[in-house]
Amino acid sequence: AKEMSLKTVAVLALQGVVPFDLGIACDVFSRTVLANGKPGYRVLVCGESARVNAGGHFELRAPGRLEDAVGADLVIVPG
Repeated sequence: AKEMSLKTVAVLALQGVVPFDLGIACDVFSRTVLANGKPGYRVLVCGESARVNAGGHFELRAPGRLEDAVGADLVIVPG
């Protein structure tokens, strides 16, 4: 059987992001498991800065930056 390469999904955490939308995207792709038990996707959360305002209620810490999304197989921009 042909081995598939791990696909990268970049979830952008822009200022004012809706935390629920960000969380759903991360959850859906990080829980995907292939038949061989390996992860289906590598999920990166990429922020405009280290701290991202989440709609005025609190801040999120994004481990990656926007430039880390370059080359991703899929880029998601949550609301």
